[in-house]
Amino acid sequence: MAWSNLLANQMVSYTDAQSGGFTLLPGQSNVVSNQCMTKAQALSKYNLNASDMNAYESNQLIPKSLWNTPIVFDPFDHMAVRFTYTKPLDGRDLDIMVYYDGTGTVYDQDAVGYGQSPNEIKLPSDATPDADAYLWWASDDVTAPDGECVEAVVIGINKFNTDLTTNGSDINIYLRVGWFEEIGLQKIVDIELKTYLGGTMSIVGTNIINTGGTLVNNSPKSYTVTAGTGQVTLENSNLVGVITYNKANKTAVLT
Repeated sequence: MAWSNLLANQMVSYTDAQSGGFTLLPGQSNVVSNQCMTKAQALSKYNLNASDMNAYESNQLIPKSLWNTPIVFDPFDHMAVRFTYTKPLDGRDLDIMVYYDGTGTVYDQDAVGYGQSPNEIKLPSDATPDADAYLWWASDDVTAPDGECVEAVVIGINKFNTDLTTNGSDINIYLRVGWFEEIGLQKIVDIELKTYLGGTMSIVGTNIINTGGTLVNNSPKSYTVTAGTGQVTLENSNLVGVITYNKANKTAVLT
């Protein structure tokens, strides 16, 4: 079964893990088998975040939701985050909520995304040009027919770091999603994170492009999103990722 077709509470076989693209530990190789893996088997074969599995014994099977590997991003200036889903199979009208928090600035928990007042489209709302915004949402994707739909946001983390004095050595950006209308059968949301050095970010429709820069990283992930329906808030949404940006070396980790 493809990794994206597994539900969050389903157990993971050797074949499932191979389709998920997890990094093998030195000396290990992929195995084609429908046998599900225990915690010990998974941690001995793949580079996984063991702390996510602390509640499980070594001989217990581990559900998909705990198969996590930190994604590391090399130094970058801009990040484009695309949330894609298939309507109506996964759900109808996904909404996003992206925000900084713990920075000690006035922008903490000031999110962009549908209905996220007062800075629904960009942060700050008067950023000029738009590409200089700390966050810039590509608008609500509600008109597309059944098929792939996209919600997207530009994260101007380098400018945020340059313009503002923030707490600590890191800056955290939170990614939350939920279904505004209805939750589908699969509930799958694919998230693609692309980072760039230099260039100018722009929005075309609900997609994001970079002109004149260099693509640094492209890291896709899949999530099962069960929150909804209605306005996406801190309470009515799924936290699907936290981007931790190191201010000194301009690298980041997605957990």
